[in-house]
Amino acid sequence: MSYQGGGYGPPQGPMPGGPPPGRQSAGNRILIVSLALVMVAAAAIAIGVVVWSFRGEGREGGGTAASPAPSASPASEESPEPSPEASSGADDLVNPGWKLATAEFYDFYYEVPYSDWTLSPGRGNDIGFDENGDGELDYVWEGAASYLRSPCEDWGARADVGAFGVLDSTDTEASVPKVAELWGELGYSGEKEDQASSTEVRSVEALEVNGLSGHLAIVDVTVPGGLSECAPEKAVVYTAAFPDEEREGRLRTLSVVADAGVPDALSESRMRRIIESVRDIG
Repeated sequence: MSYQGGGYGPPQGPMPGGPPPGRQSAGNRILIVSLALVMVAAAAIAIGVVVWSFRGEGREGGGTAASPAPSASPASEESPEPSPEASSGADDLVNPGWKLATAEFYDFYYEVPYSDWTLSPGRGNDIGFDENGDGELDYVWEGAASYLRSPCEDWGARADVGAFGVLDSTDTEASVPKVAELWGELGYSGEKEDQASSTEVRSVEALEVNGLSGHLAIVDVTVPGGLSECAPEKAVVYTAAFPDEEREGRLRTLSVVADAGVPDALSESRMRRIIESVRDIG
């Protein structure tokens, strides 16, 4: 099973104007970028990184982190504010008052709360993962959204959501925890060898939502010290995987990557509601 690279999803490329602040300043592993509006064919070459063997150099990887304690003071669960944004072209909102996000390439709609969330302004404006810190995007989420952008000067957001593709697999149960662990590793590791995050799979469960059938993985992340004053000690990843009906032998995923245990953390109940709002565009 291989991850999507440059072909199965939005185009990749260098970061215009140099790397902006990422989730952490040390490695700029998650970068909010505006990609050049030069679209490549969807069948371009895919990188094909083997999922179960992906690790940064000198890292031990998963299976070493304890599950984080519940957030000390999670974001409030107030009634959603009425949204002024019409959901044109979509079904009625699953969560009234929330706003619609679109990952067109993967045929996904999903929803995020109205307050404190920023949607990518269109295709080609997504969240990219710079694996090697060289200013090139190695993995790109489509249809991204972010919660509480720049809570500190050197920290990208308290949570990010986006869609991603997996090549050469139709097994959602086996693939989904590997995808979730990858985001935990990329999202919270710095450039130094002693700044590698560690992950632990909390659960994998069958998921049936809005006509889609697949699996949901929840992964806990232990965050290394020294990334930023704004960095949490723990994080959590929710990833849902479903077969890609348009592309044989592939999966499409939706992930929420979120800081945990900080006063302005996104609650896990909202993470689940975001995941459970996903449905086909068509």
